[in-house]
Amino acid sequence: MSDPVRLRAWDKFPWKSPLSFLGRMETLVDYAQGSSHQQVRNLRRNDLRHISEAGDAAIFTFLMGKLVLKRDILFAPVEHEDFDFGVAYEHEETRHYVPVQLKELVPENLNPKQTLEDLLNKLSKYASSAYTKVAIKLNRETTIDFSKIVVPDVPFSEIWLFGASSPDFSKWFLFGNLLNDPVLYEYVALAEGASDA
Repeated sequence: MSDPVRLRAWDKFPWKSPLSFLGRMETLVDYAQGSSHQQVRNLRRNDLRHISEAGDAAIFTFLMGKLVLKRDILFAPVEHEDFDFGVAYEHEETRHYVPVQLKELVPENLNPKQTLEDLLNKLSKYASSAYTKVAIKLNRETTIDFSKIVVPDVPFSEIWLFGASSPDFSKWFLFGNLLNDPVLYEYVALAEGASDA
């Protein structure tokens, strides 16, 4: 990204550490889990959805920094014309900004007909965005043969899949870039009480 006006705007985004944000979010999730209202419990009610989306952005950012870039990276849950959140990291004394479009393969009880193939095909309708990456959260119990994923011609720089790979959320995966020799990365959370910084 080299547009000076856009860079100045990105400098002003509310950048957050993904681990700090997820720590604060635990309290909100615990509160929501105590609700009798299904949409509140799952943070899917319209007035709560931004919390869930920011949490997904934080998880993706953490996994990308820890497993792929091997450095601390920040995220800003700022929805804009062609992205849902931004990522920032330092490399060779230069700050880099990356716009990310967030998508989700929702739980089967919410939409049993939705497929990963449908999500990927819908990406081709977007306007060209040479810098934007796509992060797709796989949020259902399913088995996906990564070798059989077919990606249509899409106007994005990268496509990544991520999600929990264990029911207790202690194991996570990140798979990508689907547009160029994808690699499967796995992350196992440290035992409770241990530091993961």
